[in-house]
Amino acid sequence: MWHFSRCLGAVLRKNFTLKSRQWAPALLELLLPVALMGLLIWIRSEVQKEDVPARNYVNAPANNPTWFSADALDVEQIPGLPPALQKQLQQLCNLPDSGLCPEIFANATWGLRKEHYTGSALDGLLPLHLAQRGLRLGIVGSAGQTLYDFVASLPNYRSLTQYFDSQESYEKYLANHDYGFDKQNPALFGAIVVQSAAECTGSGCAGDWEIVIHLNTTGPSTSTADIQGATDINTKLTPEVSTLNKGLKMSTSKIYWSGGLSHSLGLALPTGGLIDLQSLVYAWIFNATGAYQLPSGHELPGCSCVDETGKETEELSRCNRSALFQTAIRSLTPYWSTQALGSKAGCLGRLSGILPVGVREIPFPTPSYTDDPFASFVESVFGLFFVLVFIWPLTRIMKSLVEDKEARINEVMKMMGMPAEAILLGWYVTYGLLWAVPAALMTLVCWNSVFQHSDKFVVFFFFWLFGVCVVTLCSFIAVFFSKAKTASVVGALLFFLLYFPFLFVSNSGASVATKALASLSPPVALSIGAGLIAEFESAGVGVRWSNMDEAIDNSSMGQVLAMLLVDTALFAILAWYLDKVLVVGFGTRQPWWFCCSKRFWNPENSSLTEEELHDLEEGFNDLQPPNARYEAVPESMAAQRSVLVRDLSKDFHTADRKVLKAVQEVNLNLYSGQIFCLLGHNGAGKTTTINMLSGMLPVSSGDAIVYGKSVRRDMQQIRKMLGVCPQHDVIWPSLTVREHLEFFAQAKGIPSNSVGAEVNALIADVSLQEKEDALAGTLSGGQKRRLSAAVALIGGSQVVFLDEPGTAVAGGGKNWSLPVAWTPSPDANSGTEGGAGK
Repeated sequence: MWHFSRCLGAVLRKNFTLKSRQWAPALLELLLPVALMGLLIWIRSEVQKEDVPARNYVNAPANNPTWFSADALDVEQIPGLPPALQKQLQQLCNLPDSGLCPEIFANATWGLRKEHYTGSALDGLLPLHLAQRGLRLGIVGSAGQTLYDFVASLPNYRSLTQYFDSQESYEKYLANHDYGFDKQNPALFGAIVVQSAAECTGSGCAGDWEIVIHLNTTGPSTSTADIQGATDINTKLTPEVSTLNKGLKMSTSKIYWSGGLSHSLGLALPTGGLIDLQSLVYAWIFNATGAYQLPSGHELPGCSCVDETGKETEELSRCNRSALFQTAIRSLTPYWSTQALGSKAGCLGRLSGILPVGVREIPFPTPSYTDDPFASFVESVFGLFFVLVFIWPLTRIMKSLVEDKEARINEVMKMMGMPAEAILLGWYVTYGLLWAVPAALMTLVCWNSVFQHSDKFVVFFFFWLFGVCVVTLCSFIAVFFSKAKTASVVGALLFFLLYFPFLFVSNSGASVATKALASLSPPVALSIGAGLIAEFESAGVGVRWSNMDEAIDNSSMGQVLAMLLVDTALFAILAWYLDKVLVVGFGTRQPWWFCCSKRFWNPENSSLTEEELHDLEEGFNDLQPPNARYEAVPESMAAQRSVLVRDLSKDFHTADRKVLKAVQEVNLNLYSGQIFCLLGHNGAGKTTTINMLSGMLPVSSGDAIVYGKSVRRDMQQIRKMLGVCPQHDVIWPSLTVREHLEFFAQAKGIPSNSVGAEVNALIADVSLQEKEDALAGTLSGGQKRRLSAAVALIGGSQVVFLDEPGTAVAGGGKNWSLPVAWTPSPDANSGTEGGAGK
């Protein structure tokens, strides 16, 4: 744990040093998102607020749901009206205070009438609903015979009503296997169960009416947010009541509207459900007692619709779309408001004329409030704009994460003992600290404007958490790439595409689960969260810890922050896991189940048994070589075996699916205190062999043992005793020579009080005293190779591989003219005594 902490500190020091020496792009990376706040401040200043007075809708006017003044509705502004219907409406609506304009068109002109809302009529459309859905109304019980006769005598109800003479027959019908699946057994919208009915004569009535109304709870539904069934209460548009809506909103009143006709007619119409069934019962009782007498058929205005063939029909189920629509409009107008017109009313009021009881939905009084449309502006632009300005920082993050992989520096750091988790966590901590700056600036810039009412720490935490989440997302994407430019371009494109799921969940019909699932995309979580902050700000409340769980359109700020935390952890875990099992580029791949193995939890134990180790040791007898081409070694040297290579092979697959054997069955021993030179022509497989022994490439077959550890199974332990100078230079151009050596000294676990002396000794050994404070990018080719060799030698490694350390080097105080391979003696106290190489 102590070693991991030191490695993490070294990574953080290196990351911040690199950022500070590339200050211009780093500054732009941090400040670009802050510039977006200027747009929000401008929108905040341009949006005009409106003070809305308190209103009472009970007496507006005379509780007539279809009334408004003659000049309040311009029929020509209603889109999609058939010309004939438009002309008829113009004639009717031009009559002063006629009350003839249907409620559906009054609702359509909500914005024109500035909330002059007086209620919705909830009666008269039940037959239309039954006809369109293919449902029936059940009447149950022997006492309900007179109710059935009454309802069947009403226009259009006979074919839509089904009578059951007993409770048993009713329940048997519901239990039928074909119930609801064929025309002979249609589903029931609901049922009126008459348990008893009073007997009425001319002198009065005796007895009681006992009525039970059953409603179908398994009716059609379009969303999990609906209250399913024939209650006709559609909560899709308004899943719950929002305390932020202080004025009267159409969306809140629609909770009482039915979606039953919306699919065929393109809009929701109020059918009432339970209200209609109650009205039928009341009409029956009033008619039986003489309190109200149903008008005869010729007294009601004649009305018919047109079927698909163009013929008039009384069967509502056969009406075509246009005729059904017009019939619905006529049904919405109360009979009492049209009877004064006589024959001029046409079909208006026909269905509602049979019901003496009119039920109205009237809103509660609304208090005075300030109408602030700021939220609607922010919801529509903030998420997209923020994603666009975040693309540049994202490409910089992707570049930082992938360029070390592309230059193979990541693998060299791992070879030198740096834990892979420390490298990844180092970037998370680096950007976590850096992103605190723009998050704080965005909060401060909009302190008294955009975020005037909100808790500033909540706003800061929201923006900061999003930035950290993007960093972990970038680390996840970076796993799949080995080229920094490609990763930056693809990462920016993916980040932009991840915004678009927000367009599908931004409507209020999306459920809590749907929005939570969509929030697995960080841009979606950002857009939802920004919209919530704007909603609370527009309401003059602001987002605070106290309202963190208050849901607006199935979303809450608490849910958004929780999902950003989930996203951050999820992408970080995936990046860590896939980096080990899906190696893109250089590195040794782990099996997919590696985290379930004992070796993962206890890496210090060797995965080789004593028998396996003995077999590998005896696999090549260097005391008595089996072939005369091998030179026998003395017994004293054989006792110093350090690296045992047994049948080591590496295969590559070409584009035409052929197998290229780069290294084939190599067998050799390396000894402590000895320099081993591996010679061969170009393409012989020297570098490939060293890459396999150092873990940069996976082994195809065979194995190698480094001080009792297998390169195929125990590379993590081997790297603690390994030093590597690869064929390419292991440098960061913006770090100095001394900073490089200090970084790798900490990776190798050199005590802090010994780092300075170790670094000074190595700088002197490779003759870089004059360049120790120079940036590595300014060194010559030979000086870079000396620095790479010094990196491999630091820390007293037990095994050092130097791959062409003398390339481009002439002199320089050390003779690097011959590629060498060396393992120091067990008692070696410094890595400067030699190296292992090619």
